[in-house]
Amino acid sequence: MSTPGEIKSAIEKLPRSERRRLVSWVMSSDEKEWDREIESDLQSGLLDDLADEAISEHSRNKTEEL
Repeated sequence: MSTPGEIKSAIEKLPRSERRRLVSWVMSSDEKEWDREIESDLQSGLLDDLADEAISEHSRNKTEEL
């Protein structure tokens, strides 16, 4: 298995176009993982308190239009 230093060194040696493809893949992979985590948190009720607080603040006109 490669160490983070070895991986970094290998990435630095890639042609710019390949680095861009790698960055795009990493970002896409990270976004998909984030989406799965959020969905899991929603399903488990982990975000219910935050949603209730936001709704309460909005009901009391404590929010601002974006």
